[in-house]
Amino acid sequence: MGENNNQLNQNRKASVYHRIYHALQEDHTLPINFELEEKDNKETLRFAPGALEGIFGHHTSGNKEENKLYDFLLERINCKPEIVMEELESSDLVSNETVISDGLIKQIYENKELFSADSLYHMAYSFILDGTKEYTVKLGLSLLALFDIDDDPKLKEKLINLAMWEGFTDYVLQITHSWTDKNHAYFQLAKRLNGWGKINAVECLEPETDEIKEWILCEGCKNSIMYSYLALICAEKCDLYHVLKTRNLTLQEFNGTRDIIDGLLEEGPCDGISVIENAYELLFMFVSQYEKFKLNIEDINLLDSIQDYVKEDDDRDQTWEERINEKIDSYISQNDIKSSILSALYEKKQWYAIQVARKYKIDISNEYLEQLRKDFDAYVNYIYYLFGINKYVEEAVKICEDHLEYEKVAAGMGKQLGVGRTEHWSIDMVVQYLDAYPYHGAKLIKASINSPITRYRNMAAKALEGWKLKLNMSLSEISTELYHEIQEVYPIEVDDKLKERWRLLLQ
Repeated sequence: MGENNNQLNQNRKASVYHRIYHALQEDHTLPINFELEEKDNKETLRFAPGALEGIFGHHTSGNKEENKLYDFLLERINCKPEIVMEELESSDLVSNETVISDGLIKQIYENKELFSADSLYHMAYSFILDGTKEYTVKLGLSLLALFDIDDDPKLKEKLINLAMWEGFTDYVLQITHSWTDKNHAYFQLAKRLNGWGKINAVECLEPETDEIKEWILCEGCKNSIMYSYLALICAEKCDLYHVLKTRNLTLQEFNGTRDIIDGLLEEGPCDGISVIENAYELLFMFVSQYEKFKLNIEDINLLDSIQDYVKEDDDRDQTWEERINEKIDSYISQNDIKSSILSALYEKKQWYAIQVARKYKIDISNEYLEQLRKDFDAYVNYIYYLFGINKYVEEAVKICEDHLEYEKVAAGMGKQLGVGRTEHWSIDMVVQYLDAYPYHGAKLIKASINSPITRYRNMAAKALEGWKLKLNMSLSEISTELYHEIQEVYPIEVDDKLKERWRLLLQ
């Protein structure tokens, strides 16, 4: 009997906590390529760890799934936690994409007389440390937020370990709010994380010491999601206006400030430069710091963005605008812009190279085409540049066709999204522009017509519709081969809108 139990324990999947704890590196971070769950072969839209909580938050309530989960817990409150956990993980009540909302916890709190506190605590503890599914741990962390664990340093350490997986960070932060050393926990998490977890931790972090303020200035805004999420928060918490007013920045401080300014100008999903008092003066003081630093391509792009902002702002201040532009124009005039652009292009900073080249109307099409030939995979994502200026299009399309592995793309009918890693480079990056270039890229279009990725087929239809319109000819006259391909795919097309597009193309 003992041997059978040992065998069951050996066969049981390692707990989530075990997987995270044993993956932690010396600096207490997880490896960049760490995956909590093995990826299956099914094509699904995947969110970054913590994205669902970061975007949608926990503030929902009253949905059917939440009520079912409440009933599930209430009915089993007196059962052994490990039995409840196994039943939960074999059910379809929740999934790893579930956000455990405040509504569930509020419902439990409002009916706390129905729940044994000891049983609920032990259930939460078991879910957190023994759960083998991400959602089990999320539920355990949400339940633990009902309890004060400030006097349990060992459990607090385990929670910090779990928070290194950014899908759990926000849940752990809900628990730390009652800790006496909560700001220390926020600081440790903020320094170790880089995605949604860092965003949440920096939002909680209070600038209580000079060390924290300096870190916020130098490193606080940098994250892998979007700088605008943290730019205003960091500007306020490190008192950026006062810093720029009173200091000559070190290189590290300057780089951090540049991140903050970049994020403030983005705005997008968050407030930014438009809500800052004395914004023009702030920008002028920042621009003035460039007197002691050499411009790189990112700096040139940022200075361009500053000029665009002061030019387009509805409440523009002409005096400050002139002072800002005078400073920036002076810096730019002292730099060889084309050399900076080409250096960026060769260093694989293609986006910056193309942005600045467009801004200053500098033609780098020949150099880009050369890089496309040399390192196709690294440069094909930026082929839109050649289509945008209508240069070397024929040559670029030919290079793309030479890199086409037809069988990998033309894998038969399907309704795939084509998200995540694929076996082949995304040919729709080229096909989407071919409507303006009749007779070019026929091989790419043919592969797209026969692809299981719906987006590819749509781009093929767009290209051929463009050819018909531009040439004022029927498709059968333009290309008998492509006409025949559509004849073959039309009867088996699974997308109704595409089926209609094929029908019209066959006319």
